Amino acid sequence: MEHKEKNTMVYMSIVAIVAIVAIFGLVVIVSNNTIVSSGGDTAGAAFEISKASTEGEIDREPPCPLLPCHVGAGCISYRPTGEKCSVCVCPKMFYELNEGSGIDIFDSSEYNNPGIKSGTANWLDNCSTGGNCLNFNGGNISTQLKIDQSSQTSTGATFFVSVQPKPYHGTPNYDWCHSHGGANYCQIISTDDNGHDWSLILNDLGVNGARFAFFNGNGWIDTDLYADEWHWQHLAIVFDKPNNQVVIFKDGTRRNYTGLGYDSSTDFLAIGENPGNYDEEYKGWLDNVKIFNEPLPPEAVCAELSVRKNMAYCWNGANCVLCTNLA
Repeated sequence: MEHKEKNTMVYMSIVAIVAIVAIFGLVVIVSNNTIVSSGGDTAGAAFEISKASTEGEIDREPPCPLLPCHVGAGCISYRPTGEKCSVCVCPKMFYELNEGSGIDIFDSSEYNNPGIKSGTANWLDNCSTGGNCLNFNGGNISTQLKIDQSSQTSTGATFFVSVQPKPYHGTPNYDWCHSHGGANYCQIISTDDNGHDWSLILNDLGVNGARFAFFNGNGWIDTDLYADEWHWQHLAIVFDKPNNQVVIFKDGTRRNYTGLGYDSSTDFLAIGENPGNYDEEYKGWLDNVKIFNEPLPPEAVCAELSVRKNMAYCWNGANCVLCTNLA
């Protein structure tokens, strides 16, 4: 009898607790080491209980979202400095240049901007960047992509490309470009239509070598980044509108230059030559062209360099360095 009375009291206590909970509109469910609280001011809140909770510690920080990042389409996954979670950005155009034959250039990005190869650019097999690549000695790739360079609507842009310049060793000439078009430089990636529109170029210094340079919308700017003859180098150039600057990377070494001009370029982007009637033809091997219509941060550049070199590179606040070299 006494046992029965105790059971009745326990039952009544449970009913009372349920009634109180119901009044405040709070339901608590415990299962699979997770407390899910719904109703009241805590609707939808979920807290994961870690194994350390047995010691009084509860991990309340939400997990990073599982964002799909289509690497095959040229997308880049990177983690901004100071952030816990990674972000994913995807290019407007990605030419892997693995066709190996023909004139049609396939765009691996999600935006379908194919190109056409013309002139004497020819296919090479087993390039050290992996797969095929193109050898430019005149000619170009014309594309169907335009880069917004309006001061009102543009957000900026980022170009990636791998190059291996192959200068002509002659007497008395030592030419790093197939054609200069009356200038002493040639175009690697160009949107120029006679307004010094955003472009990545090679400054031909003859026997003194060659340096990577660029058009910033106002004029052409030389850098102190020398091209390495007969070696692959991986370039990135960022036209950074929010910070009014152009940032260029060679194999992770960074240089930045203040000043960015704007011009409503009417020409489609071209590779290996000026899209206008100026020649300025690049000479050498070229591979893996990615074009973004936004300025990417250094962490994204380091992530792309990691893919190209098949080694992990991290941003140290000044340059992209091997992650193992970080202090």
